[in-house]
Amino acid sequence: MSKIDELYERASVELDKESAHNPHYKLLAAHLKNCAKDDVGVCMAVLDTSKTLEGAYKEIEKEAETRYRKNTKQKGVCISSEEAFAIVDKYYGIATAKETPNKTEQLIGKVVSLFDMM
Repeated sequence: MSKIDELYERASVELDKESAHNPHYKLLAAHLKNCAKDDVGVCMAVLDTSKTLEGAYKEIEKEAETRYRKNTKQKGVCISSEEAFAIVDKYYGIATAKETPNKTEQLIGKVVSLFDMM
């Protein structure tokens, strides 16, 4: 077993333990496992004892509260999965080089006419 495989296994076990009793943490753990598959840095970030799924989840809640306080007339706040994962990545110190361009950037240069969109 290679070093990355060993680290990934340890990180995966740790994430499974942390997320075992909280369904909100399971989604965050799945995201981190996916990021850690071939990345030693992500594995090490997950294994850092100062970082937890609970801490990452609290960062997401903090962002939601900040958005709500900006406009208290709204009934609720929505944080998309992509935004939540970006918050988790930032919390764990994971490089965001894996980010994909937004849909508008993907379409630029691909649409020649309206008929191409049909």
